[in-house]
Amino acid sequence: MNLAQKLSQLRPLMTPAEITALLGAKEAARIMDTLSNYERDTGVWPDFSHADRVLDSIRFTDGNFLHNVSVCGISIGMTFDAVKEVYPSIHFDDSRTDNPHPSGCVFYKIEPDGMNFIITLSLMDGRVDGFSLERADLLEAWERRDRKEAERRAERDRRIERLDRWKSIEDPNDMLLDWASANSDDGDGYLKFARWLVSTRDPDVWHVVAKNWNWDRDTAPLVWIIRQNDTDIATALEIFWLASPYDYFSQYGTRRSDVPPDWQLEHFDFIREIAQRVRSGFYKRSEIAFNGEHHMGIVLEAMKKQGKDRPTDDDEFRAFYPPESGRNIPGRDPEDRDDLDEGISLTYPLN
Repeated sequence: MNLAQKLSQLRPLMTPAEITALLGAKEAARIMDTLSNYERDTGVWPDFSHADRVLDSIRFTDGNFLHNVSVCGISIGMTFDAVKEVYPSIHFDDSRTDNPHPSGCVFYKIEPDGMNFIITLSLMDGRVDGFSLERADLLEAWERRDRKEAERRAERDRRIERLDRWKSIEDPNDMLLDWASANSDDGDGYLKFARWLVSTRDPDVWHVVAKNWNWDRDTAPLVWIIRQNDTDIATALEIFWLASPYDYFSQYGTRRSDVPPDWQLEHFDFIREIAQRVRSGFYKRSEIAFNGEHHMGIVLEAMKKQGKDRPTDDDEFRAFYPPESGRNIPGRDPEDRDDLDEGISLTYPLN
């Protein structure tokens, strides 16, 4: 059999295994690939449902599909009278009328006895211009998929709402534990880490955690750290720079109303919260070394390339960057300590 003859045997509700047995792996893969433009080469338009893993319908069109190949007793170019001889029960499609479509086609429907599919034909000038085989429960299948998709989206929205709940909790400890609980579906590492961090009162440990945190895991632990009274100012400033403040300042300056009301606004507010706490003197501890001149030098060089030779004289610049962010602070490097709490190891599986 040639390919057209094999394609003529496709039927609605065929499974991938059945399609492969009929056509072979290569053609079956093309049929199940919605982007393959299968009709262009064959004149056959298969509609494969990846939701149900079956063929929903198969349309045979004039042009590329052979006129001498019959499908369920129907072929392209067949006259209406010839079709009526095979299917006396042929009638106008209920969803249409006997008035020609703007294209000039008239549509008919056939419901073969004992079959789980219906046949829809389009006739042009009294001859079959194209026809499709559609599973009899296609409308019900679409409605079922729509319901499932609505349920999936509702579940996704509930999941997102649950994952974001920590952002509205004021108490830092409760906030962190809620974040960890919401992420516990990915393993209990989050809860172990959060409980350990809450119980650890060593600001040096917080500094090491902050420098090694994977921001893709969300910022709850960093928010917890910047809201601790004992946090070292160097830790807060490291987090400030890790948050890429220049990306936001270069686009929005201090104009919060210009920031898109999504995760970008949340991140912008996080940067501004650190700056505000630094300015207000919230961080009293200063035992850790911080190389602010290095960070600020990178920003000044970038701004110089934009034609701003003296950006530190800019009021908006000074309002965005706290003075401490560009200064060196003497101190030690906590990562040189060999007596850090063993719990620091809990940070790394989450990286």
